[in-house]
Amino acid sequence: MFPTLLNKLPRAKSRDFSRLLTSFSAEQQNIVSEALQGQKTVFDLSFRDGERSKLLLDKNHRVLALDTNKSAIEPMQLLESQNSNFVGLKGNFSDLPASLEQNNLKSWAESCSAIVVEFGPSPQHLKMGRGLDCTLNEPLDLRMHDDSGPTGANLLSFLGVTEIENIFSRYGAVSNAKQIAISIVEQRYLNKNVQTTEDLKKIVTETCKNKEIFMGSDGHYKIQNNIDKVFLALRLFINNELNEMKFVTEFARVLLQDQARFIVFIQTDKEEKHFRNILFAETNTKAGNVEWDIENGVDMGDGVVMLDIVRCRHPS
Repeated sequence: MFPTLLNKLPRAKSRDFSRLLTSFSAEQQNIVSEALQGQKTVFDLSFRDGERSKLLLDKNHRVLALDTNKSAIEPMQLLESQNSNFVGLKGNFSDLPASLEQNNLKSWAESCSAIVVEFGPSPQHLKMGRGLDCTLNEPLDLRMHDDSGPTGANLLSFLGVTEIENIFSRYGAVSNAKQIAISIVEQRYLNKNVQTTEDLKKIVTETCKNKEIFMGSDGHYKIQNNIDKVFLALRLFINNELNEMKFVTEFARVLLQDQARFIVFIQTDKEEKHFRNILFAETNTKAGNVEWDIENGVDMGDGVVMLDIVRCRHPS
């Protein structure tokens, strides 16, 4: 099965920001513990501060964890030294099959009965000073994982109107996307490139405030919501998040057996729509073939939703 898994998975191509899991709370612990009763080998693919992995180990699960941040390496290594039922790996979702093979973790893949994943930036990401919390005035970087690739400021300094509009529309469903893109490009001709979160928020506000759809008593709220969408769209694009989301969903589709659990935490409505489209894309091409059952959706507060999904396999 393991070689087949590696062959089937495609390689990935190369935040409303206040809505964050600020800690792995007691409520979340209870919900995850209840959802994973009876599961033995759990892939915690968003290690973050390690609290969830520790809880799962305390509940006698074997845990394989993954995280992209360098800050997770030392806690992972410490946990590995303390518990033989834990393995920690660094990388993106799309790095996982190669990492499993390189580290001789075939038995872990074959026994995996649950996958837990969080999409979007973590509290650790917000402390990087890269503009991931758009309520702060910071450099418009928006990269979550490393120092490679273009920043948000880089993109807005060389992309054309059509390219910027497409990013805003596709990734964030931004209202007035074309006019905002035009305003960004016009600023370049005045030697006023967008460099910070405040620069970008000002452009969106000035472009939208006189449009009819943003007028009225709720106009300020609508403009702020549109600002959130602009930042979300740029973040998703810069970090290749939709391809990574698609990859980990296909990974779960191939790896998990019947009645296994796929636990997903999502931070915004738009990201949830993207995820649901990806999750059910394969099913929608096969009439009557139910592959996933969202057994429960839990509002975790601050806009975060946990989806408790059951893998349903049927004879072909």
